[in-house]
Amino acid sequence: MSNNVSKPIVITSIIVLFIGSSIGCIWMMSIFGIEIPRLLSKIIINHPPLQMNGFLTLLIMGIGYMIVPRFRNIPIPSLTLAHISFFFVTASLVLQLALPYITTYENGTTFRSVLMILRMSGLVIFAVLIFSTLRVKPKLLRLSDYFIALAVATLLSVNAVELIHPSASVFSLDNGSVNRNATADSLTSLELWLLFPVVTIYGIEYKTLPSFLGFIRPNKTVGIASLILAFSSMALGVISLFIPDSVLLSLIFNILLLISSLTFASSVHVFGGFDKTEILRLIQGEKKARYEFITLHIKVSFVFLL
Repeated sequence: MSNNVSKPIVITSIIVLFIGSSIGCIWMMSIFGIEIPRLLSKIIINHPPLQMNGFLTLLIMGIGYMIVPRFRNIPIPSLTLAHISFFFVTASLVLQLALPYITTYENGTTFRSVLMILRMSGLVIFAVLIFSTLRVKPKLLRLSDYFIALAVATLLSVNAVELIHPSASVFSLDNGSVNRNATADSLTSLELWLLFPVVTIYGIEYKTLPSFLGFIRPNKTVGIASLILAFSSMALGVISLFIPDSVLLSLIFNILLLISSLTFASSVHVFGGFDKTEILRLIQGEKKARYEFITLHIKVSFVFLL
């Protein structure tokens, strides 16, 4: 049943990704001094909201609605609310793209308020549905739920900061461009946006990756350490957005984030830590090639993450 709502959300996110990436290519052309038509130069400001508020947010919503209920073999608590959350987030994105073309202050303020209410309403509905599903205790690997819960909390926090304290966001809500007057550290702000899909992936991989590698259990103690570090880095990152020139907090945030990634990779045996001799002896041909490809792919992906 969850695919009924997940499929259109994921498809929409991919369409938004294609549009946002195309605009990003035009932006890069202008950065490298390639002359582009004036009409195209005006749409560059739509790149950040399309990628962050559009692609990333919608993709994780679609994955969340599909994966989390399947971990428990239950349906989403309310398909109607799931569709409403999709509509609200998509509508807020459309309004944000239109906002730069609203010239009067009164109209701009009204649009800004409406789009933030729509976005937060959609995300709160998403969070309520996911948390309601997480209340059903799984048979195994409960820790993965906490990673997913942290990811949803991070998504809500980043958007709430933009709503409560717009100057703390590196992306200007008025025009979608980089806010040069923002009090936030730009790298920290971007990393917080990227943290919620990364931690979502952690939650999924904690439950699935060890079985892919040979039906082994993840290291729970190291996994808990990774979760605590991820939570600490998220909290420090959000706090640093409100503090101008918070170099120390940003530095600690990045250190904790890096160590969290290292400990998570260790907890799910990305770079080894278990004997796979027997596994390789029992599988041959295509299965062995697929196993070796998966393990190599996982290692390369985590190297890029680190």
